[in-house]
Amino acid sequence: MLMSLALCLAGGVPATAQPYAVSWYTIDGGGGTSSGGTYSLVSTIGQPDAGTLSGGSYLVVGGFLSIPPAPEINVTPISGAFPAVSIVGGTAAQTFTIENLGTADLLVAPSLASSDFYLSLLPAAVVAPGASTTLEVTFDPVAVGVRTATLVIANNDSDENPVNISLQGTGLAAAPSVTTPTSALITGATATLGGNVTFDGGSVIIERGVVYSQTAADNNPVIGAPNVTKVTVIGTTGLFAAGVTGLTPTTSHSFKAFATNAIGTSYTSVATFTTTCPTITLASLPNGNLNAAYTGSATASGGTGPYTYAVTSGSLPGGLSLSADPTQAGYVSGTPTATGTFPFDITATDTAGAGTCTGVQSYSVVIGPELGQDFFTLTPCRVLDTRNAVGPLGGPALVALGDRTFVVAGTCGIPVDAKAISLNIAVTQPTNAGNIRLHPGGTAVPLVSAINYKAGQTRSNNAVIPLSALGQLAAYLDQAAGTAHLILDVNGYFK
Repeated sequence: MLMSLALCLAGGVPATAQPYAVSWYTIDGGGGTSSGGTYSLVSTIGQPDAGTLSGGSYLVVGGFLSIPPAPEINVTPISGAFPAVSIVGGTAAQTFTIENLGTADLLVAPSLASSDFYLSLLPAAVVAPGASTTLEVTFDPVAVGVRTATLVIANNDSDENPVNISLQGTGLAAAPSVTTPTSALITGATATLGGNVTFDGGSVIIERGVVYSQTAADNNPVIGAPNVTKVTVIGTTGLFAAGVTGLTPTTSHSFKAFATNAIGTSYTSVATFTTTCPTITLASLPNGNLNAAYTGSATASGGTGPYTYAVTSGSLPGGLSLSADPTQAGYVSGTPTATGTFPFDITATDTAGAGTCTGVQSYSVVIGPELGQDFFTLTPCRVLDTRNAVGPLGGPALVALGDRTFVVAGTCGIPVDAKAISLNIAVTQPTNAGNIRLHPGGTAVPLVSAINYKAGQTRSNNAVIPLSALGQLAAYLDQAAGTAHLILDVNGYFK
């Protein structure tokens, strides 16, 4: 170790103070050599047991100078300047090197209290003499503008603890963040679509809303693309919803929520929904008369035409038919060949969208007597009741699959020349589900029922039933097995 010392010298001449260079070598139990003239050097340096040195007119008492081991920290760079990055998804990292220039282990413990910067790589906690380690800081700004923080490196260097490093970067505005595309209240032609603007990107929201299209035309809709419709909703951040109209029934649609600021436009992921069938209704049909030309139209509406029509339950009155031509809009025509009440259903099917939609209407068309006949009212009177004792207008009960004829002319004021009677029909105590079909005595059993029921039910209905020339009325019990009671009350007749 080379040292420059100011020493006091004494010898054969008066002592004077002057700088003296001593080359000193540490040797166990020994020392080194010096020269310079006649002088006396007395000093104790370091350990006293180093021994006595001689070689001239001087005396050195002492040994070598001892310096304790110590760490010495050095950090580069001494400040952190980060590039400008977006506040949405933008980051920048910088590496700092910590060196130990001392002679003892260096202990380091960095800390960083910031919402914009974070320690992305930690250094070694112990750095040996002559060694180095690194740490990394990442800039991830949470707001627009200049962002600063201080990296604090605590250590055991006595004169450099802690080391403080200034950090600085700039956050840039970004396009908005928008999530959660939603669809609700879907019908055949309308839906409610929406999303959630979770962050404005550090810039004012200019516009937000939804874009949509039929999936077959565009399964990834964006603003301005062909076949894509945009609907806007006033507001900035938060949940929003928009009503859309004019959609095609039973069709898949693709849509996104979007938000726009000065930086750009962001979209959610693509979502889809399928419109439902619309409500299809059919127009009513008029009643008719025996042997008189009949026309009616069960016109459908609510869906997308042209429609097709079909009788899907029951039967039309004899002599009438439903046109198969879709341009005739459910046209029913013909000349009725039988009187009575005829229940039946007509189903209309539309042609819109990827699927088919239907509407069903139940009808009960009454075919009255021939025109020119007069109607005469009667005081309501019970014509027959099979619950009564066995007789022509009484028991027994009707038997399944049996056709029983009753002579009603001359009863309850019904004249023998009556062509038809107006009735209230009731069925009670049926042992199985079924129906009763009324028709003029001596004629074929019709396909149309006058009343339908379930097992054990009591039900009633009104009807006009033609009579045979002998004033007869027949009742057929369309039932798998068992019996049922029939009750008829007359309130008028035609002749």
